[in-house]
Amino acid sequence: MNELISTIGLGVSIAICLMALAGVAWLVAIVASIASRAPLPKTGLRRTERAVIGSSFIFVLCVVATLFAVTARSKAREAAKAAAAKPVQASRGTCASLRVGMKAAEVKRAMGEPDDVRSEEDVRGPEAQAWIYRASRCSVHILSGRIDFID
Repeated sequence: MNELISTIGLGVSIAICLMALAGVAWLVAIVASIASRAPLPKTGLRRTERAVIGSSFIFVLCVVATLFAVTARSKAREAAKAAAAKPVQASRGTCASLRVGMKAAEVKRAMGEPDDVRSEEDVRGPEAQAWIYRASRCSVHILSGRIDFID
């Protein structure tokens, strides 16, 4: 519901397009109800009046969905900005000081805590991780608690 579509060069979310469509349907139902020549029933509502009530309900649902989508998009943007503004942790060493087969504890002692830890279990097997050190511009691939290779 939060995807963007391009409309005349403007990025408009699908939720806003649905809300606009529901609003137009609501207006059509209102005009049809006003212009209706059907006689008033002794009990209940005319068909056009039921259409106004139904389209009003759908319109309110679309407005609520749009508010949730816009709120979610703004929160996602704020989170992305916060992640981009996060300072890079300076490591104490360089990846040149590491060697294949070193224990994970030795890597942390030499390089400090990694800036990011990514699981590689789906690609390289259980206990596989990539430790990323942004300041050193390298990644250390750990397998079973030891360095498997260094990028």
